[in-house]
Amino acid sequence: MTELKYTSTTVKAAFPRAKRYSTVRSNDRLQLALNRYQPPSRSASGFTLIFLHCTGFQKETWEEVIKYIFNQSDDVPIREAIAFDWVGHGDSALLNKGKLGYDLLWSDGSRDLVAMIDELQIPQPIISIGHSMGGGQALAACHLRPRLFTACIAIEPVAYPFALYSRLSSITASFTYLPDIFRNRESAVKFLMSSTWKSFDTAVMDRLIETGFYHPYADERVAFKSSSSQQTALYTARSSLDEIFAGLPYVDEPVLLVIAENGRWNPDEAPQALSRALRNSETVVIPGARHMLVQEIPRTAGSVIVSYLSKTWTAWAEEQQHEKAQLQEELQRKVEAGLIRNVNMLRAYGDESRKRMQAHKVNAVGKNESKTKL
Repeated sequence: MTELKYTSTTVKAAFPRAKRYSTVRSNDRLQLALNRYQPPSRSASGFTLIFLHCTGFQKETWEEVIKYIFNQSDDVPIREAIAFDWVGHGDSALLNKGKLGYDLLWSDGSRDLVAMIDELQIPQPIISIGHSMGGGQALAACHLRPRLFTACIAIEPVAYPFALYSRLSSITASFTYLPDIFRNRESAVKFLMSSTWKSFDTAVMDRLIETGFYHPYADERVAFKSSSSQQTALYTARSSLDEIFAGLPYVDEPVLLVIAENGRWNPDEAPQALSRALRNSETVVIPGARHMLVQEIPRTAGSVIVSYLSKTWTAWAEEQQHEKAQLQEELQRKVEAGLIRNVNMLRAYGDESRKRMQAHKVNAVGKNESKTKL
C-alpha cells in the first residue's frame, strides 16, 4: 500500500469544559493534536473524513484503515482525512499535561470535534468515523451541530444508557496493574504483548508502539503518553452516556452502525437500542469480528467504510444536483415573476405619465384661452 503523507498540527479544544473539574483550573485551555492525511488523488470538493479513536489509544490507530480507504476508494472523491488525539490521549495528553482534571465527559469530545471543524474551517461534505468511545462522540456531534455532517459511521459505539453498562468496576480495577514507567521500550512492548494487543494487526501494533510512548527522563525509560490515572479517568467518564443516548432521536444525518459479531464489550441489547433510537440508520454486522476490530482487522473495517462512502457519495452528489436544479428553477421563477412585475410597473408608470402629460396639455390650453380673452 502507498505510504501515508500527512502534516501534524494543533487546535484549541472546546472551552469551557462541561464539568468544573475536567481541568485543574477553571480557566485552563486544552489543545488537540491532529494529523491531516492527504490522499494520492486529492479532490478539493470531496469528502473530508474525520476519525475519532477509542479510549486508551491515539490517532495513529486509524492509519491502516486510512491507507486502505485511500487505496480502494477510486470512485469516492476525498479531500483529506483527519485523525485527532482526544484530550488525555497521545500527543494531546502531553500538550495538556498538568491541566487535565478527574471529572471528564465523553460528550466534551463531541464539542471538541465541532470546535476543531470550526477552527480549521473545514468545508462540507464531512463524514465522521468513530470507534467505541469515538463512535459515541461522533453520534453526539451530529446532534450538537445539525447538518454539519453529511453522514456518520459509528463502529461498535459506546453510546447507550449508562444503566446498560455493567463493566465499570472491572475496567477501573484493570488499570491498577498498568505501570506508568517502563525500564525501556522493550519491556513496554513485552508488557503490551501479554495484553489484548497481542491480537492486533502487526502494522497497527508497530505504529501504536512507535507513537504511544515518550521518554520522561534523560535515559532509556519510557512511559505511556497517557498515564494510568488519566486512562482510568477517561475510561470511567461515562456519566454523559445518558446525554449522548438522549440526543440520538434528533440525529437526522444517515448513520452506519458497524457491529462486531463477537463483540463482548457492549451489552447484547446495545445495537438494538441504538438502532431503535436513531431515525435514519442502517446496521452492518462483521462476522467473527470483536470489539477492537479497527486494530485487529483494519482492512475489513476499511472495506465496510469504503462501501458506505461510495453509496453516500452517490446519494450526496444526486442530492446536490437536485438542490441545484431546484435552486435554478426557483431563481428562474423569481426572475420571470420579477420581469412581469417590472413590466407591469413600467406599464403603470407609462399610463400615469400619459395621464399627467394629457392633464398638462389641457391646463396649458386653458391658460392660453384665458390670455386670449384678456
